[in-house]
Amino acid sequence: MISILKSFWAIFPSLFLYQLRVLLLVWRAGLSWDFASVMAINGLMRRAEVKCLYERAQEASGQGVIVEIGSYRGLSTVALARGSMKGPRIPVFAVDPHGFQNVLFSGAAPMIHPIALPSQQAVAGWKHPISLLWIDGCHDYDSVREDFLLWSPFVLSGGWVAIHDSADPKGGPYRVVHEALGEGNYDLIQKVEKVSVLRKFCSY
Repeated sequence: MISILKSFWAIFPSLFLYQLRVLLLVWRAGLSWDFASVMAINGLMRRAEVKCLYERAQEASGQGVIVEIGSYRGLSTVALARGSMKGPRIPVFAVDPHGFQNVLFSGAAPMIHPIALPSQQAVAGWKHPISLLWIDGCHDYDSVREDFLLWSPFVLSGGWVAIHDSADPKGGPYRVVHEALGEGNYDLIQKVEKVSVLRKFCSY
């Protein structure tokens, strides 16, 4: 019992600050409680980008899963998970060798399956079809291209691939997006800030 109390008091300050941020986002920014619970997590993504992922996860096909390459502090992870909870309720597989933080307080933890491996190792033996693939690992061209080539074959026809930091024409993610478009298997359906969302063509 004492150890449980100690554990609770150890996390209480972080829990309190998280809930305070949620309340402030609802009150001052006018966000819904659900989306505020996402944006209360500190991260590097802009609100519009996070909302894009949140909404895409809500609309994802229930025939596949969501895969995230690169989790950092867990902002995009929770956005995908909370979106999925309001939509198809499919699991989010978060691939990151360093793990991630800030998921515990969000209420989304049951939807999230962390895979603490590099992308190249995690894909070995992978069998699940993917409805939504989010690529946000290393941003150099070779890494982004490898993540795309390794994981995109599992994306369902009509499914989506979202790639971060793809707005800079000199950057690797931008190049990968335009190569994918040029190869003829994807079209660009949405661009929000630095996020590009590609749709895989249906095969009939």
